[in-house]
Amino acid sequence: MRAFAIVVLASASLAAAADPGNSAALEQYRKLRCEPRSLSVQSVEPLRFAATATCYKLPKSFAHDGWVQLVAVDVGAGTVRLVDLGRDNDAARTLQHDGHGGLRWIARRRPHADQSRELEVWTLAASETQPRLTGQLELPFDVGNGLDATRGTQCMLIGGSPQNHVLVKFIDGGLSVQPVAGLRGVRLWHSAHQAFVVQTDPESLAVHALLDCDGQTRPLPEGDAARFAEFPREQILISSRSDWLVRIESSEGEGTELVIFQGDSRRSFGPFEWMPKGCPDICVAEGLQLMDPGWSPGGGVFIAHEFFEAMIVSGEKLTRIASWNYRDNGAANHTALLSDSLAMQLSKKRGVIFHRW
Repeated sequence: MRAFAIVVLASASLAAAADPGNSAALEQYRKLRCEPRSLSVQSVEPLRFAATATCYKLPKSFAHDGWVQLVAVDVGAGTVRLVDLGRDNDAARTLQHDGHGGLRWIARRRPHADQSRELEVWTLAASETQPRLTGQLELPFDVGNGLDATRGTQCMLIGGSPQNHVLVKFIDGGLSVQPVAGLRGVRLWHSAHQAFVVQTDPESLAVHALLDCDGQTRPLPEGDAARFAEFPREQILISSRSDWLVRIESSEGEGTELVIFQGDSRRSFGPFEWMPKGCPDICVAEGLQLMDPGWSPGGGVFIAHEFFEAMIVSGEKLTRIASWNYRDNGAANHTALLSDSLAMQLSKKRGVIFHRW
């Protein structure tokens, strides 16, 4: 089953946000012709979201000296805010909520060289049109082409070369910076434990621990530790219900498959072949991709991207319940699950689209 642009919603509170004819803010966003790089969904009722993007139809009044923009859209207030981020892609990797209805990101100082240790923290408050510089930090290592950052609720873990990491904790009125030694790698932010899952053994990828925003480490629960050790390199997403979604290469070598863990049960979805049928030689074998957060806020469904298609899968039944073509002439697309039955898709060609199933 393929779902396309559907704007009639069961929820009356979302009807204005999902109907392009009823939202001046979404129409303003469409006219910007933005090609998104990352997406942050703040709320659904009323709909507010922010994206880092390259927008090709900027207003003449917009002072622009780079090619990355932050676009914050508030459907309830009917506003679209634009912030020039210059030539830096770091904000696309570090954009997060500030805990007060606004947005926060980390970027290099302007002007900057490719190798830099000096970073700045910027905040765009919910009531402001322009961001404020709220902090500065100097890393104990050089940053190359981009920040390796993992976002927590009120902190961020930034990595350099192996075993070089810095924990940045955001507090009202400032931030604290703490070097963290001895980490082999960072897997993810575990919202249930309010801590990062980190690899702590320089000789093994299978040993994990929890690292919280205060820089304190503690053991993982035994079941979680065993599961992370079983999949030391695989992509893992954990839902609000504590269900696990793991992307692995199938044992038969036929491509990739998704493994779902719900309690003690383990079920597989797939496999999905490496190359789509009828694909010419120039096709790139990207396989099955998961993008954080992946799971819907309610934890009932998840989204996966397979070549030219996005698919919505029921976590309980492991059946595909909706799918749609999401590539338009190679333009980047970003999709967020707003609920267990509604998705919002951003793309340069079609702007804002809502899918309902």
